[in-house]
Amino acid sequence: MLIQLNYLKMLDSVKIKEYLLVQGVDIVGFHLLNGNHDEYYNHLNQKKINNNLYPRKVNTNDYANYNKVVKNAKTLISIGICYNNQINKNNNKNIGYYSKISHGIDYHVIVNEKLLLLKKYILQSNGNAKIYTCCDTGILDDRYISYLCGNGFYGKNSMIINEEFGPSVVYGSLVCDIEINNISNHQVISKCLDCNLCEKACPTNSLANYQLSYHTCLSYLTQTSKMIDLDLLQDSFYGCDICNDVCIYQNNNINHQCFNDIGYFDLLKLIKMNKQEYQNCFSKKSLSWLNFNIIKKNALLLYVKNNNLNKDELLNLKQELSNAHLLNSKILQDTFNYLLERND
Repeated sequence: MLIQLNYLKMLDSVKIKEYLLVQGVDIVGFHLLNGNHDEYYNHLNQKKINNNLYPRKVNTNDYANYNKVVKNAKTLISIGICYNNQINKNNNKNIGYYSKISHGIDYHVIVNEKLLLLKKYILQSNGNAKIYTCCDTGILDDRYISYLCGNGFYGKNSMIINEEFGPSVVYGSLVCDIEINNISNHQVISKCLDCNLCEKACPTNSLANYQLSYHTCLSYLTQTSKMIDLDLLQDSFYGCDICNDVCIYQNNNINHQCFNDIGYFDLLKLIKMNKQEYQNCFSKKSLSWLNFNIIKKNALLLYVKNNNLNKDELLNLKQELSNAHLLNSKILQDTFNYLLERND
């Protein structure tokens, strides 16, 4: 028993944070659970009421609270890494950009590696600790946990905004059944105040009252087979960074090696790719999960918009793809039909 108590004394939030910062983590926060998870369920229930404000339907029966993923859960730890590496944009009409969150190595891999280091650090002090980790694809809400841990405030762009690193941060979470010393629970009150830059800049008017209408968000539209109004398209064939980029807290001095990337791709080359070629180019990026015909749909729409193709040019491109056996996707066929109808 004395040995166990000594182990617990060794786990200190300050030392854990110092360790993680050396490992390349930008933000570390902690939250001690009091055994009452009503706040978490209220959060989920609010999302359930507002299904259109969240990327997937939330049902408390499908989600586990902290005490279910780790019995007798006592501590939450949230880590964050800023992905806002800068790229040089140009006016080349033949290229399209993709969201910064997909730059470099898949952020799930990066964050999970840091969570594994944190897990090992804890187990070195307490080998009996029960630990659960997740990043984005887990059953807990990483964004909400980061808020509970004091890593930032909910912004009007619906993101967690950290005052030092801004809104372009990916978060991962750890839940464990031991208490960690020197934790003072606190949450950060929103500092958006009267600033409405993100709401005004949103091309689809999807932001209002600190909430995101997800199904009209341009980032969401680039992840579905739905057609996108050419007037709404900006310069990206995947994702949208506009609401983050205009934020006054956005940190433009970040340069993490793991997120270094040219950040754009030749649209026509992308349109003419086969599946294997696409995998060779994008398999290590976080956008690789998406049906590549959806990416090709977006690239086709953006290429046509940028170059203002007429009907004959569209028909020639369609025939070229058909001859190369690259038009066997209903998504692409529908895209050409949509574009040709616009030209009538």
